[in-house]
Amino acid sequence: MTRFAVRRSYLARYSVEDAGGREHQEYSTPAEELRAFNDNIIGVIEVIAEFR
Repeated sequence: MTRFAVRRSYLARYSVEDAGGREHQEYSTPAEELRAFNDNIIGVIEVIAEFR
């Protein structure tokens, strides 16, 4: 599992959707916009958990 920050101005164009329940919410971003999404990550990407 990773944690990272994304610019609010970029995320504002997308809606938050349930991904398996209210406690699991995520922004729905199209796969074809992955490069733009990555360009809007701020700071470092942290690994906060591993599941094996």
